[in-house]
Amino acid sequence: MGQVWLAEREQGTVRQRVALKLLHGAGIGTERALAHFLEEGRILGSLNHPRIAHLIEAGHGTDGVPFLALEFVDGEPIDRWCESRALSLRARIALFIKVCAAVEYAHANLVIHRDLKPVNILVDDAGEPKLLDFGIARLIDAEGRGTRAVTATRAMTLAYASPEQVEGTRLGTATDIYSLGVILYELLAGVRPFDHLMTDQARLNAIISGDVPPMHKARNLPHAQARGHANARRIPLDVDAIVMKALRREPGQRYASVADLVEDLRAFLASRPVLARRGQAGYRVRRFVWRNRWLLAVSIFVLALAVTFTWRTVLAEREAKAQVEISDRVAEFLVSVFAASDSNVNGNVTHELSAREVLDAGAARIDSELAGQPRIRARLLEAVGNAYRHMNNNVKGVAMLREAADIHLDPAINQPLDAARCLEAMANAMANGQFAASDAEAAARESLALAERLTPAGSQEIANAWMVLSLALNRSGNLVAAEQAARTTYAMNEQLLASPDNRHEAAVGNLCIILSNRGMLASAAEFCDRSVAQRRNSGNQTVLAMSLSRLAQLRAAQGQYSEALALATEGLALTRELKGDPSRFGTVFMLRKGVILDDAGQSDQADALFERALSDAQTLDGRESGEYLYARMQWARHQARASRFAEAIAAFREIVPELTRRYGTDDPRTLTASTWLAQALLDSGVADAEVRGLLDGAIDGWNTKDDPDAVEPAFTRLALAHWLLMNGNAGRARDLLDDLQATASRADLQTRAGAEKLRARLVDQPGTSNS
Repeated sequence: MGQVWLAEREQGTVRQRVALKLLHGAGIGTERALAHFLEEGRILGSLNHPRIAHLIEAGHGTDGVPFLALEFVDGEPIDRWCESRALSLRARIALFIKVCAAVEYAHANLVIHRDLKPVNILVDDAGEPKLLDFGIARLIDAEGRGTRAVTATRAMTLAYASPEQVEGTRLGTATDIYSLGVILYELLAGVRPFDHLMTDQARLNAIISGDVPPMHKARNLPHAQARGHANARRIPLDVDAIVMKALRREPGQRYASVADLVEDLRAFLASRPVLARRGQAGYRVRRFVWRNRWLLAVSIFVLALAVTFTWRTVLAEREAKAQVEISDRVAEFLVSVFAASDSNVNGNVTHELSAREVLDAGAARIDSELAGQPRIRARLLEAVGNAYRHMNNNVKGVAMLREAADIHLDPAINQPLDAARCLEAMANAMANGQFAASDAEAAARESLALAERLTPAGSQEIANAWMVLSLALNRSGNLVAAEQAARTTYAMNEQLLASPDNRHEAAVGNLCIILSNRGMLASAAEFCDRSVAQRRNSGNQTVLAMSLSRLAQLRAAQGQYSEALALATEGLALTRELKGDPSRFGTVFMLRKGVILDDAGQSDQADALFERALSDAQTLDGRESGEYLYARMQWARHQARASRFAEAIAAFREIVPELTRRYGTDDPRTLTASTWLAQALLDSGVADAEVRGLLDGAIDGWNTKDDPDAVEPAFTRLALAHWLLMNGNAGRARDLLDDLQATASRADLQTRAGAEKLRARLVDQPGTSNS
């Protein structure tokens, strides 16, 4: 009907680029063509929406030809825009919802577009879509009964046309809803519903019959495989159902409005039930898990969702059907675990089960019930292992995640990307738990190698692997490499903010921890403050409690003890509210608060916290556990700082050999405990060869790390200065103290204060020997 040109419009001193539409062609002189052209102008003039290209001016040229000057949109068709940026499924849906807002506005103004298709939806560089070309749009009456014409014209684009357009019957808003369904189908599956048919007549017949292939089947047809669609991944059943409802043969069976279509899409994005699948029995079972997620086991349900989301992103095209079956079987298993804990269903339940008891019962059933189904067993091992990890029961979590990874790596199963995900979670648990740092680093590097081999550069999987590697390197005491890895994952996550699994907040928290350990307090403060602010805004109370505890440690390192104690108290209270009392997180947070009280000179008030933490660690994990050993190490340090040297030294003489046996001689926990034992002996008046041996071993160990000037190594050198001073070697002691008190030193406040006390003693012992 018309031709569109890029033109420049000048009005006074203002110039602007416009899309100039002219009535040209064979129909220029017909009343019908002119009427349609003028109708388009009237329709556009009535629409004022930020996602609709608006009319700037209408009139006639000097040659008498009518024109419309429209807003010029410098963009790319929505399908090509999504493909060129490899948008995720969720990001495509979010963009599509913006388009729906424009169509919904047009419908509210009694306008149906009738030619919705990707080339009429341009997306600019900022990711904002604009709806164009109302050339065959028509008005409907106020009751929405259809166009004012008795029948619709055949002006349409067949691939996106509704059955009523093809048949030439009365049109309403439902015809645009059908076209929107085709567009969403194409954006997500990479093909249109009837692309597999070879002729227009075959497509016409298929549209009229309403025989639309579901998206998950269309992706397996030859024409789809030939295209090699970049977004070819398993289409979630909820999304498939939404699209199929929009593409129903009868207008009355589609969504009643664009708003209803959008509401179902938003429900999917929020993991709520969608209208399109209401009434399906299996669907109700899966939604039962969602609705009852907090009833008995918060952690297991969250991880079940994580499994579902993860599957959507990694499944290969050829195994979609098998994966759906696995997903359903996993959901059924999890529902049965919940049901077994319900006294109304299981008469053997005699008391209200805790989340831990429900989890233990489910874990025990995995091996017995699923021995012959390794892929389902691996998925459940991963889900339950992650649930244990989020309850801070890292011993059980690591064992289950390792087993899941081994199953995925079995050549008969051959799911290396799933294995990478399990190894990443396992390394995270090991780096944050009481495991050998070398084992955590090995798992993290294995996960990273798999992610880099199997996923595109810059992927979320690679970013996640770098994150756990930074945690493992931090645990091993190689803090320079840890910071480099942490900054790598931080930068990657900033580029992946649209990813459903984005971990930008966690990356901020990691830099808070690592920079604090390096003694870079100003830089650490920036990230620690941001971490708390982000997590207060996010509403995730569990991770907020962690960030509060870390910020409390930083404030104590800065000497701001009142604020540090307030933050530590808030974090501990929040943890008890969320996790109950006792809990493993609560034990760690009590120990941290106790250390802050010791730093602030309030050891008497810290006594109860250390005693309670030690008791809780024994109750929760037993005296043989790494968690109890860590709590006892902190308890012994407190005894030494409270001048109860006999108790401290006796405990440390048992702790140091056990740490060495578990983690090795060069593990930071072993080096720190050796230093604390030496310091307790020095403070009790003992400065013999045993103490010197402990300190030399610790310094040698710190020198194997890449940051021997960090906070913990500095404290070991302070203890060596103390030993030298007590043995009459004031010269070497003075040299060490000079280094610790230098402006560039990263020693913490406690070490600097200790150095100041030793320097005061040098006045009476000015020795200069260097033996």
